[in-house]
This record gives sequence, C-alpha cells and structure tokens, in this order.
Amino acid sequence: MLVAGIVVGLLALGLGAGGGVALWAHETQRDASGFYTTGPHQYATSTYALTSSEIDLGVHAARWLPRGLGTVRIELSPAQGSEVFAGIAPRSAAAAYLSGVTHSVVTDVRTNPFRYTSIEVAGDRPPAKPADQTFWVARAQSAGPTALTWNLRSGSWVLVVMNADASPGVEARLAFGVKTGILFPIGVGLLIAAGVLGAGAFLLIFFAARRPRPGVAGPLPPPRPDRSP
Repeated sequence: MLVAGIVVGLLALGLGAGGGVALWAHETQRDASGFYTTGPHQYATSTYALTSSEIDLGVHAARWLPRGLGTVRIELSPAQGSEVFAGIAPRSAAAAYLSGVTHSVVTDVRTNPFRYTSIEVAGDRPPAKPADQTFWVARAQSAGPTALTWNLRSGSWVLVVMNADASPGVEARLAFGVKTGILFPIGVGLLIAAGVLGAGAFLLIFFAARRPRPGVAGPLPPPRPDRSP
C-alpha cells in the first residue's frame, strides 16, 4: 500500500504540473486575438518558391477537432520592393503546380536559436503566377505586412510562399500562430485528475502507516524448578 501510494502520488504531481502549465499558457501566452504565436523570422530562397513539408492531419481529423481548435494564422512581411504571395493548398495540387519548377522545401525549423533547413528540388521551367491558380484553400498577397488564416481540415496540405509575379528569389519574414480552445479544458481536466489521484495516494499512505505491525515475541519466562519427590 505504501509503494502504491507513492507511485500514485508521483503520478498526481505530474498531472498537476501538466495542468498548471496548460492553464498558464492559456492565460499568459496568447496575443490579443487569442493566438499562440512564434516570433517573426526571415526565410529566403533563390528559387521560385519556398514550401513547407507536408501537413498531414489524417483522414478523420475533422471529425474530432473541436470547434475553435486548429485555426492557423501566418503573418508575412515581404522584402522591401517586392510583393509576396502565400497560400495553403492540397499537397497533390501544389505538387502538380510546382512539378518541374525549382523550389525549396523547408524540412526542419528550430526556434532557440532560430534556424531552418531546406532541400532544393530541381526544375527546368518557370511557374505560372500563383494568384491565377484556383486550388488554394487560404491565400494572401501583399507588398506590405499581411496575414492569412485557415481552419484546419482533414487531409494533406502544404504552405507555399512565392513572389506574386512568380519570379525567383523569394524573401519574407514569417510568423506562425495557432488558436485553440482546448488548452483550458485540458488544464482543468488534468488538475481534477491530479486531485483525485492525490486523494487516493493520501489514503493509501495513511492506511499503510496505520496498519498494525506484526507483534514481536518477548523473552521466554524462566523454567519452573522441578519439585518432584
């Protein structure tokens, strides 16, 4: 009982810490619009386009995503003197559009310190202007700071950043954010679970401490003298 109480107590502490972090993030780490955001960072490529790796949400993701969860916001500021385009597209449509076009795919992003890695996909033809395409599910185009927002859907998607005139040499500052309404209930649920487990751990340890110990036999009495005739 004592060992079980200690194990359950440690589990309660872990759940409580997780719940506290979730509530702290919900209360302090959102901007005025309710988004959790990264800082803006510079991305650049000498090719025609900069794309993300595949965003795969699974076939049935839309069925379990709660309302208000999975709203993505991408803020972008182009280099001075250029007009930038950013769009989110189905993976297959983006692949067909960029087939044969030299572009860079971002494969990994680190934030502390910021750095990213990308691979270049070779091609031999220029692309058509991105704004003329009809497959984008979210898009933004501007010569100044702008943003696009997108509610996550099930499927496989990619983010594509290009110059609006489809010229090579893309350069922009990007910041990514997500709005979710699930951290608060997760935090509350973890704290409730931590409280229940904490109470169970206390009871286990309490009863283990009060459990009577086996008695210890005292010294044997001295033998009686033999009074036989």
